[in-house]
Amino acid sequence: MRKSVCMFLSPLRKHYQKSWSVLKEILTRKSSQNIHTCCSLSASETIRKVASNPIMDLQPYISIPIVPEGDLVFQPTEEEVTAGTQLFIPKPKHDIRFIKSVVDLEKLPYYKVPEVAFLGVSNVGKSSLIQAMFSKAIDAFNKVSVSKKPGHTRTLRFFQVGNSFSLVDMPGYGENMPHHYVSSVESYLQTRKKLVRSFLLINGETGIHEHDEIGIKMMEEFGIPYILVMTKIDKVSKSVLLKNLLSLMEYRKKKTHYCLAQPFMVSSVEEVLV
Repeated sequence: MRKSVCMFLSPLRKHYQKSWSVLKEILTRKSSQNIHTCCSLSASETIRKVASNPIMDLQPYISIPIVPEGDLVFQPTEEEVTAGTQLFIPKPKHDIRFIKSVVDLEKLPYYKVPEVAFLGVSNVGKSSLIQAMFSKAIDAFNKVSVSKKPGHTRTLRFFQVGNSFSLVDMPGYGENMPHHYVSSVESYLQTRKKLVRSFLLINGETGIHEHDEIGIKMMEEFGIPYILVMTKIDKVSKSVLLKNLLSLMEYRKKKTHYCLAQPFMVSSVEEVLV
């Protein structure tokens, strides 16, 4: 599974930019290759295959493009996906560790690496996804607990991935969210200058619902660029998944201004590629 979310975090390894315009250019870098084909760069160069994408697995079920060609801007190769997975494997001089849990923003960690935040409604599968991402990092892995009870994560949890970036596991909103959500999470999103990318998770089983809309409206109100990630895609039929994905994309098109046009789809229990 680490080949999923990890692959669109990999540009942070060499490209820490505070400007969203520059960061977006990195993220949305166009590929000269098509999803289902690969092209020879020259007679002496190796053919590079674009990594599989769950969205394309749903394409045969509908006649129109699920994601318009102009919006399908992030198409990493298999080599780039593999490079992304390496970020989550501890090595000498590449330590992966749990830093701390925070409620009071005055106690936020200090370091020079950028931060990426994962947030979503309670019980969206966020902790399971992060646990799968850190499955090769035992020390960090042991710090991530998973529960079926909504609202299990109560603090902002910081995990540092070498000198590349830190991942921030945010408390869920909606059912049973912590009383300090506004003072901690919302304030963090609005003021943390090290935050360079935010991922808002949507349950693939249920699709977008009113609590998700609260989170999206929050990001839009704050003017924070973010990416929609559909989770638990292994737990639902392709027909239901397609319906939920299309509804989500229609909502994004009509109601958002700061959301990346291309959604991502992940599973925490299978090697499903975004």
